[in-house]
Amino acid sequence: MSSRGKTEFVCFESEFETIKTGLDTVSVKPEPINWDFYTKNVSKPGMVEAFRKAYDAVTVPFPKDVETTKINDTEKEMEERAIAMIKTANEQIASSEAQLAEIKALKPFEEMTIDEYAALHPEWTKQCEEENRSK
Repeated sequence: MSSRGKTEFVCFESEFETIKTGLDTVSVKPEPINWDFYTKNVSKPGMVEAFRKAYDAVTVPFPKDVETTKINDTEKEMEERAIAMIKTANEQIASSEAQLAEIKALKPFEEMTIDEYAALHPEWTKQCEEENRSK
């Protein structure tokens, strides 16, 4: 990550923490209004009752959750893809380990004769024979 990217990330993280701290101080439900206190302390008759009726009439609908099912479906799909990738990777690992075991089981090239090498690599033998014929 570049130094500019690190700086931007630190600024973003700091701003996030500031906002999160502010939101954490706000309660989920607002504190109930003490209407009796206002009725006793407001001198204009009917004003508190009018505010109370208006306050009680306000309803703030809670937004419907339409994204959770999409997120869950995407998560399930990604999990299936991850399992398939793990399976493929494990198959490749097993294949590579088998090839490595074959290579380790070979006689060292320094000790191998040309006939032994040719037996292991028939395509090389075929290529050499074709080159000899063309000359």
